[in-house]
Amino acid sequence: GGRENGTGVNLVNLYTPASKNLEAIVHTFLSVLKARQYNADILHIHAGGPGLKVPLARLLGLKVVVSDIPANLEVGLSKERYFKCGDMDDLKEKIDYHLANPIRPDEKSIFRSRIEETYNWEKIADQTIKVYEKVLAE
Repeated sequence: GGRENGTGVNLVNLYTPASKNLEAIVHTFLSVLKARQYNADILHIHAGGPGLKVPLARLLGLKVVVSDIPANLEVGLSKERYFKCGDMDDLKEKIDYHLANPIRPDEKSIFRSRIEETYNWEKIADQTIKVYEKVLAE
């Protein structure tokens, strides 16, 4: 499914629609599913975008290493999962660490609870209604 880049890393190209509005959402979803399909050792999430990529990857049991941009920090992963944006040495260190260490059971449990709380559709619907009510009251 991918091509070897000479460093032991298998790169996989993904189809992305030409529409700017759909590109980020479709690419996000496809990249996480592809990583799961190929049983990736680790998923590197380097930048922002739709905020569901990290939670989706973690729910599917993938190891992730993400940049320390504000959108990714809001997800609330353990500090070992973040690398300093643009610091390739830090990224390599984090990837090496996670390839050598399995996801801790407590980390899985904590993250699953956080996902259930944060992405609870009833809670999101209530928050959305409150926003509409506030806007209509102004």
